[in-house]
Amino acid sequence: MKILIYMIFILSYFRVNNAFTVSDYIINRLNKYKIKHIFGYPGGANLQFFEKLNKNSNISVVISRHEQWSGHIAEGLSKFNQKLGVVIATSGPGLTNLITPLQDSLSDGVPLLCISGQVSTKVLGTDAFQECKATSLTKACTKKNYLITKPEQIISVMDEAINLALTPRYGPVHIDICSDLFNKTINVINMYPNLINTIRPISIKSNKLSNKKLNYVTNLINNSEKPVLILGQGSYNAKNELRKFVDDKKIPVTTTLHGLGIIDEHNSMSLKMHGMHGTAYANYAIQDSDLIIGIGNRFDDRTTGLLSKYAPNCDKIIYVDNDNNRLKQIKKHLPHKVITVNSDSKSFIKLIDKKVNDRVRYNWINKIMDLKMKYPLRKESGMAASQVILELSKLLEYRKNFTISTGVGNHQMKLAQYMTWTEPKQMISSGSQGTMGVALPFAIGAYYNNPNNDIFCFDGDGSFMMSAVELATIKEYNIPIKIIIINDKSLQMVNMWQEIYYDKCKLGNSPKNPSFKKMAKGFGIKSISCSSPLTIKRALKKVINSKEPILCEFLIDKSWCTPFVGPGKALDEMIL
Repeated sequence: MKILIYMIFILSYFRVNNAFTVSDYIINRLNKYKIKHIFGYPGGANLQFFEKLNKNSNISVVISRHEQWSGHIAEGLSKFNQKLGVVIATSGPGLTNLITPLQDSLSDGVPLLCISGQVSTKVLGTDAFQECKATSLTKACTKKNYLITKPEQIISVMDEAINLALTPRYGPVHIDICSDLFNKTINVINMYPNLINTIRPISIKSNKLSNKKLNYVTNLINNSEKPVLILGQGSYNAKNELRKFVDDKKIPVTTTLHGLGIIDEHNSMSLKMHGMHGTAYANYAIQDSDLIIGIGNRFDDRTTGLLSKYAPNCDKIIYVDNDNNRLKQIKKHLPHKVITVNSDSKSFIKLIDKKVNDRVRYNWINKIMDLKMKYPLRKESGMAASQVILELSKLLEYRKNFTISTGVGNHQMKLAQYMTWTEPKQMISSGSQGTMGVALPFAIGAYYNNPNNDIFCFDGDGSFMMSAVELATIKEYNIPIKIIIINDKSLQMVNMWQEIYYDKCKLGNSPKNPSFKKMAKGFGIKSISCSSPLTIKRALKKVINSKEPILCEFLIDKSWCTPFVGPGKALDEMIL
């Protein structure tokens, strides 16, 4: 009875005041989904919406210096624990600048809501100023997109779009709204279900693993002599179950870049990361295994090497994922017999835990230990990136509440290799797309997700220069990000490829950088530099203990990132 009275009151109020607009409705839905921060950039086609946001005290709006970085900031917030990131842009170039973060979030399975203003309905389709066919552009890099040309359309679209972004496999959605609609009144008769705090979730079909398949899968594991677990981002939610499973069953485990930390790397069963720049012992173990159990990974080319030579001793691969399309893709993609299991990782581990034997395969474990002793990560002397990372790892060893964002390149792979990861999402990075420049915006997003964490931006000089303008955003909002720049005055990963495959062509791999210390000072951010291995620890302690934004530039020697599995090579054909 109280709900009915409330509904009548609300409906009567809006009939009299006739003031519930498209902007009001969007904000209403964002509030219902507990969105606290929106990132974006104002422009002619979204100013009406920004005006409404300015009057809404529940949502803070963070204005970055470029729409691409706004998108990656929203993505950085979402990457940490699959919260929904929201980004706002204007029409034309505002929207086109968001193509990269949309594709990056689609490739890495990150929930993202992009709202863009479009030109007015009165001039739509006339090649008006800053008009572009936005939904045609974003169709290929979103799970779904929408063009709103009538006010009432927003009612059905908002919940569907948000729920779609938050439905596994997560990804981006895009709503393009004609600018004259933001202040248009909606027919509130159609709105009442949304004014009583309801959310209409998308129902997800539960896929129950049959007893026949369950027994088949567990028998494969029990009968294998050299099994290896491969964990990707999709196994993030099963961290506790997986750790217990690995401890009980004594199965060696390796991870993808996004799976780092799901298994504590202090664990003797950890092989750390595998693939193109994975550890040699992880790659050798995969090649020698007789059964691979992949959970929430993608078996992409950077992790498999040459497919025709991938895991030659492995007749069957068990692959677990909650996305049917991904299961079909992998089944077609791999040359092995793939046993697919449509399940979330936590449910799967719980189902097989009691059926898989607690067993120590002594010969296999001894082989793994021998590989670890024979092929450790290379020890570099002097002013090397690995020395900085090893020292950082020691200083953060007993801390759990930190996040390190990276750009893309040599620094990224070395951080993945030499850091000892103990918790998932301690490292957030661009995986499938390899998007340079994301370290700084990802760090900003990670801060807004969890301001109680210590947030580190770990970047290379080339990658950092792409988004360095966001130092202004960090200063404006006083975001206490700890920036570490590994400066070898080159695009070192590009340099390695050029040296090996392109006749030592040096074109473009030695950009002329400014002094990053002076750059930070120009933005009003505290900065230090380090050029001696004797002062690495001291410099890192200053960075870690800083309560305000700080930038530390490490002037390091050039060195390749090895192990390295070259294109067209098998995982065990590494440059060591």
